[in-house]
Amino acid sequence: MDNAGEEISNRPRTVYANAGSTGKTTTTKKLFAMNDYKINYRYERWGHSELAVACALIDENGDIKITLFDNQGGKWEEEKASIFKSSIGKMHWNQWRSITEIKYQVTDLVPFNQNHLYWNTFERDYAESPQDLGKGTANGTTLYLSGRMRYENEWYTYQPKSGSAIINVPELDMDYTWHAWSKAHVNYKSDIRIWRSGGI
Repeated sequence: MDNAGEEISNRPRTVYANAGSTGKTTTTKKLFAMNDYKINYRYERWGHSELAVACALIDENGDIKITLFDNQGGKWEEEKASIFKSSIGKMHWNQWRSITEIKYQVTDLVPFNQNHLYWNTFERDYAESPQDLGKGTANGTTLYLSGRMRYENEWYTYQPKSGSAIINVPELDMDYTWHAWSKAHVNYKSDIRIWRSGGI
């Protein structure tokens, strides 16, 4: 028994395509990372806070692709940092936590105006059920983000719900972030800075 929201079991499940893609690829990957970050809230009752990200891509064909990978394969959420209680409210610089480990699949993020990366950050609790983290719609497809949280208000970057309604979260502005080298996503809960991290 946990605090999973009723909506998450009633909404359509997000179906991810296989790692293979019929989309365009490039020989030089364009990748992004959470380089600098600060969280202003501590949701943990004990231990460290676990800053995690959930993200997925809707590619130019309308296929949903996972962008977080490790040696075991793809995953839809990942802890990116374990933050001491004394470090809440302090910026962590130059951490380079990738949100697009595209090297494990053939699909790529370009062209930026046809590929859409949706993401959110949250306090992760691996023992709990997934809670909604927002949705994104592009190229005729809607994806739903979720992450394992104790309570549904434990998000950091974007508010994912209004009442019981799951709301759209902004996509990562990959074109701006790539050409400006970084973009800060700041609110009262956090300061998360996404940087370009691969390819020239």
